[in-house]
Amino acid sequence: MRKRLSDGYITEIGSDGLIRCRPRPRRPSYRAPWRGLFLSVITIICIKGALIAHLGMSDYTTRVERLERGTTIDRVGAVLMHPEPLSLGIAKKLGPFL
Repeated sequence: MRKRLSDGYITEIGSDGLIRCRPRPRRPSYRAPWRGLFLSVITIICIKGALIAHLGMSDYTTRVERLERGTTIDRVGAVLMHPEPLSLGIAKKLGPFL
């Protein structure tokens, strides 16, 4: 009982006036890392936008096309590095600063 109460407990006063402690309900041990996945996707999109703004669209597309002709890992990278509207918008905003 001490082991279960060491992770946290809830105290209640019963109808007879006795104070009882019961273990706090456990959370599931596996939780999907949604926050980390979301931040990773946002980071990749921002990096793509910065690359497009820095290299220019024509140079960026030639580099992605070169990746498409490479090995399997290069082709996976090319799929991830294709410009989408969000990264193009970020590139447009960053363009004057780079």
